Parts: sequence; structure tokens; C-alpha cells
Amino acid sequence: MARNDTPSNEHLAASGHIIDLPPIAPLDAPFSEEDGLFLDIATEPQSYHQQDENDLGTGYIRLILPASYLSSKQKLLRVESALPESLVSYFANEVDVSQLNKIDKHLWMAGLERPARALHQQLALGREIIVTEQADAHMLWEGSHIYIKPLPDFVLCHYMWKEYVCKERDLFGKSCGFLLSYIWLIGRQSDLLIAHERGLISRSIS
Repeated sequence: MARNDTPSNEHLAASGHIIDLPPIAPLDAPFSEEDGLFLDIATEPQSYHQQDENDLGTGYIRLILPASYLSSKQKLLRVESALPESLVSYFANEVDVSQLNKIDKHLWMAGLERPARALHQQLALGREIIVTEQADAHMLWEGSHIYIKPLPDFVLCHYMWKEYVCKERDLFGKSCGFLLSYIWLIGRQSDLLIAHERGLISRSIS
């Protein structure tokens, strides 16, 4: 395993770059509401193409959450969109790197701390992209394989940041680190095409 393509930490991190958050610093979404992709949560099952009339022409789509998810303790939990604690638990599970944090102080031996290579560079190095839903395996590579977790849709929803993510410091830091990893991975049009082909990001991003 190598570290140079591995984002991780307990505060705000990506590829080993750790930024401590001041204890009383106000937290805000890393992008404006206008720059977000998703409007808010879809209250009823629908596809990305079934938007409300008020959303048509705005460029926004409603965030669709799964009905359930498997927690780190291998428990099947239901996502209750009306319960803030349920949403926060789901979001935290999506960016959970607790296992990686346990060995973080030893990862310097695996490689240099530096920004991750873009997707087109990963392919140029002969690495096969393996999709993983395990956050603490995100951007770890071994031999000719690199493991990448798809970008959760909630990370691109300003409403979710404002109402939930920014109110949980640990969740905020990990979500920022995850978003930063995709800023590194997708820097050019070719990277975006690769991400779409591998199912790493929503096809609504163009």
C-alpha cells in the first residue's frame, strides 16, 4: 500500500495534509448555494429527471438518498430524511475513515505527502480504477490497482452542508477532505469523462 494518493485524518485532510480547525471557528459550506448541484432532499421517490416544476430551468435537482445503508458495524440502518440524527449518521458513515486514522501516524513510511494524481494520470501509470464504497480505502493503491470511492451526492448539496454538515465539526472536516480529494482527481475534461465512465460522480455534473 502507498500513501501518496491517500486522503485521511480526524480534522480536515486529504493525502496526509492535515488542517486543524480552530475550536471556535464558525463553519461554512466550501461553496456557495449557487455553485451547488443539488437543491435539497427529494421527499418522494423520483428519478433525476422527475423534478418539480419549481426546479425546472434552475439547473438544480433534488438530492435522492438511499432507503438504507450498511453501517461500519455491519448493521442495516434506515435513512430517515425527517430525522436530523439519521441523516448525520448516514453522512458520517459515508466519509468514515476511522480505521485509517488509527494508523495515520505510520503512513509517512508508505510515501510522500502530496496532492493525489488526477484520474488521467492514474490511468497513464497503468493503474486500474477499482470502485469501493469503503471511505478509508479511498485513493489507496496497491500494485496496478487504485481504489476510489464515488463522491457522495450530499457533498455537492449546499443545503446539506448548511443544515447538517457544518453543525458537526468531525463530519465537516472529513467531508471537506473528501471533496478536496476530488478537486485533485478531476482537474480536466478528460478526468471528468473518466469519472463518469467509472460511476465516480453524478452524471448531472457537466
